[in-house]
Order: sequence, then structure tokens, then C-alpha cells
Amino acid sequence: GLGDVYKRQVIDEVWRLYGEKYRSFGGWYISGEISRATRGAIGAFHAMGKQCKEVSGGLPTFISPWIDGKKAVSNAQNAVTADEHEREWDEIFDGIHDVVDACAFQDGHIDYDELDLFFSINKRLADKYGMKCWTNAESFDRDMPIKFLPIKFDKLRMKLEAAARQKYDKAITFEFSQNGGTFIFGARCLLCQQIAFESLEVLFHPYALLFSLHEGF
Repeated sequence: GLGDVYKRQVIDEVWRLYGEKYRSFGGWYISGEISRATRGAIGAFHAMGKQCKEVSGGLPTFISPWIDGKKAVSNAQNAVTADEHEREWDEIFDGIHDVVDACAFQDGHIDYDELDLFFSINKRLADKYGMKCWTNAESFDRDMPIKFLPIKFDKLRMKLEAAARQKYDKAITFEFSQNGGTFIFGARCLLCQQIAFESLEVLFHPYALLFSLHEGF
């Protein structure tokens, strides 16, 4: 469709304007977001990942989907179960792992007592398909009546520690540029470094079409 044509054109344009010119262009963030194995999703992500790699000589790619938990749906009874999540993402990873290198699940749509269960599933599936497993630690609070206040640091710490327990590769956050203004930048980064442990590297980045890391994925 026209949307797919537009996305392909954007990938080509981004590479021409930035990838060919700057050594700091380290890889791609495929910015579409899904939570379930919806019709056409696997083919769409595979096509975009394949084009990103072909145009850039194999630079790494990552996606950041969400978990269809009780905070993502209006009726908690319709939230995805752990078994459904594992089954559907097993199917998705099976169809995209050759062109998507890393997956950073958003962590804000499930309850805190579900973190270890869903995080362990994500890590197990990523390992199965040879993908990097990251967490997208949301720095805003979904539990408050005002949408969306910056998250209390104790909650953010809880989520990062859950990712560290599962030995996730990295942590990113959405969205520091929006929610970071209520924190002292240096102190916040220092605290994140203290709780990152050896198995978890914490990175701050805003949402973007492309993702650049000097040290790679």
C-alpha cells in the first residue's frame, strides 16, 4: 500500500542524508509499534528490517513493542495472558529474527508483580532466536489520574532491577526529553548507573526513526 511505499522512501532518504555521511549512524530503530501477532505485522516488520539492512550494509536494527497488559486495555479482563504473549511473540520472532537484531519491550503496560514473569518470557524468546533483549523503561507513570506525570524513581528502579534479574542486555527509556525536566540530569543518570549492574547498560534516548550507538548494539 501507499504507507509501505512511504516507509521505504523514508528509509532510503534517511540513509542518503545521514547514513552515508556520518560514522555515528550506528543502526536503525524500526518505529512501528505492535503488541500482538496482528495480521500483516510480521511481513511489514520483516520488509522494513530487510530494507534497512540492505541499504546500510547490514547495520543492526531494533524494535520497541508493548505488552498488551492490563494497563494497555480498557478492560483488564481482556489483557494478554503470559501464555498468549509467549505464543504470539514466538511466532513474531520466528518471522523477523533474521532482519531484526534487538527487541526492547515497553515495560509500562503490566503490573509490577508481573514484571519478572513477562521479562523472563521476553529474554527466553530473544535467546531462542539469537536476538538482543532490551527493556524500554518508561519514565512516566501510567498509574496516575493525570496522563502522564514523570514516574517516581522507586518505580523506575523496580523496573530496571527486574530487567537486570533476567540479564537483559541494555535499557532504554521513553521519554527522557519529556519527563527528564523534573529530575536533575546528572543525579538521575548516576542513580541509573548504580542500579544497572554488570548485565545492564542504561541508555537515554528520545523517540526517533533511527538509533545511533557509537559502540554498536
